[in-house]
Amino acid sequence: MTSQTLVFSMDAQSLERIEQKFQEKLNFADTRKDKLFHVFQQPLTEEEAWALKYVYAYMPVNDLADYDGELFLSHVRRALDIRKRVPWGGRVPDHLFLHFVLPYRINTENIEDFRGIIFDELADRTAKLSMADAILETNYWCHEKATYIGSDLRTISPLTMIRNARGRCGEESTLAVAALRSIGIPARQVYTPRWAHCDSNHAWVEAWADGQWYYIGACEPEAGLNQGWFSPPARRAMLINTRIFADYPGPEDITLSEKGYTEINLLENYAPAHTICVKVINEQGAPMPEASVRFEVYNSAEFYPIAEIKTDAQGEASFKTGHGDLLIRAVSGGKWGEILFKAQDSDHIELVLNSLEQPSGILDFDMVPPPEGEGEVVASLPEEKIRDHNRRLEEGTKIRSGYEDTFLSEEDAFALARLAGLPPERVWDILQKARGNSREIAAFLEERSSEFGEWPLQLLESMNEKDLIDTFRPTLDDHLIGSLSQRGPWAEETFVKYILCPRVSYEMMVPYRSVFQNAYSEEEAAAFREDPSKLVCNLEQSYSYYEDLPNLKGKGNPVGTYSLMKGDSQSLDILFVAVCRSLGIPAQLHPSEQKPQYLSDKGWEDAVFSLTSSRNQESSSWGMLQLLKDSEDREDAPSASYAENSRWPVWRMACTKR
Repeated sequence: MTSQTLVFSMDAQSLERIEQKFQEKLNFADTRKDKLFHVFQQPLTEEEAWALKYVYAYMPVNDLADYDGELFLSHVRRALDIRKRVPWGGRVPDHLFLHFVLPYRINTENIEDFRGIIFDELADRTAKLSMADAILETNYWCHEKATYIGSDLRTISPLTMIRNARGRCGEESTLAVAALRSIGIPARQVYTPRWAHCDSNHAWVEAWADGQWYYIGACEPEAGLNQGWFSPPARRAMLINTRIFADYPGPEDITLSEKGYTEINLLENYAPAHTICVKVINEQGAPMPEASVRFEVYNSAEFYPIAEIKTDAQGEASFKTGHGDLLIRAVSGGKWGEILFKAQDSDHIELVLNSLEQPSGILDFDMVPPPEGEGEVVASLPEEKIRDHNRRLEEGTKIRSGYEDTFLSEEDAFALARLAGLPPERVWDILQKARGNSREIAAFLEERSSEFGEWPLQLLESMNEKDLIDTFRPTLDDHLIGSLSQRGPWAEETFVKYILCPRVSYEMMVPYRSVFQNAYSEEEAAAFREDPSKLVCNLEQSYSYYEDLPNLKGKGNPVGTYSLMKGDSQSLDILFVAVCRSLGIPAQLHPSEQKPQYLSDKGWEDAVFSLTSSRNQESSSWGMLQLLKDSEDREDAPSASYAENSRWPVWRMACTKR
């Protein structure tokens, strides 16, 4: 092992750990070994082989299911090649390269081969700059490509973000991290799970330059580093952290470390912090190891856990946080306890697990966020630099607007509608949402409407707005043709919503109909249509439950889940719905409870998988919550919608028993 100790500065013990984890993944993903691991049969340098093993060693189960080995090998080769080509490549320590340059995944986005594409755009722009200036220049480039807009929970990929030219902060920061890693600069997405002083949350980027981490607002350039509109709010945060797909040793504080996944606490880089120590005991005073301790802030009308930490053998858990109030809850073995922690209280808390039922009645208390604090004094910039910065912002906006001007117009939509014999307003609505993907969507409509009438348009209308920017004709053809072959006797509304529609949850949309229609014989498919509970048994008997990363639950696509037949319970639920729809069985995830259901002549029935059957037990009583618009509100006020509207009207809640 002597020669191997030089590979990425890893000693024999580190290499042995990587090899062990790689072998575990090799065995775990045995059903997909030909798709995943055949790349090791190619000629590889020692550096390429170990980098590839490192990537596989810490690969989430969803990625083992959804992607093939060529994609990961391309990421490895591009990252290693770019490291040699950029002027700062030799100055980036190996451990930072492995943790913050080499990784292909940033958030929960679809994985694409983005490095070479982005490097080609940024290489010349950054080649003669310092690392710090290259970070700033990269953010100007991101500003040219995309700006902010609120959207749903599915995180689009960096290349889709460029195609769409807009996205939420989690997508802006995913793009910026991908861009920085594509030029060999260590970068990480950081975020506060929830603010303590107001609703919502935020994500931004940290990038490393010559020995120091700096922060930037993704796609929101400033003239210097460590500046952003969120700097004052960050000084009032209760937690700022980042995720790393590896066994990361620090030096930052580690909030969570399990199954090759690490969350680190970066709060002290932004705000004053202190450590709360919680000791959890039972009613007899004995310590409770492995109890779950949740540290919660009040945000968006709920107590939200910004961190959940297990107690150690002594029943203790510690959490570094800001100087604000928290609701701290602990649970173990069905018993729980809670306490309202005030910032001025002692940092050492004892929680007794003595409750079995939720309390009744009303409890009034105040939740006080950390106080506003003064940040470091930022040196004034020369007028010339400020003017140059403002000029770059204006130029970036013009470049992005110029790209948006290339999207298909309303005139184009109406011309297509006339050609295809479709309602023009509905065609324009779809093409307008498709933005940079509008030509692909228009080509699908033009090609398929002559044969299938309005069905191609109805397929597009059944999808989420985001789907229109990253779904292409092969996928659309699969869902159109595959669903119409299973039209059956269902009413049109039922068919469109629960068979034709390919979207199940927040997974990446892939062409799954032909896969599942070919996976079962006609006899099996007929049996499943007659009794969909048989499909439940068929899937579960081959499925192994496995969870690794909490933020990736339910994000795997159904074809990947089916090929690996391992994953979390949400992925199995999505798979069930996808298979049902492929076989002409109306199916859904329940709108609120998110449990899988199929439609029978008795109405909606739960698909009960054994591991999750407890969540599907019928409630002993049912109620109806009705939202009534305030009669005094204006007529054009937005409809009720959770966490989407920019303006919140006043609503009355009427809860009636039935």
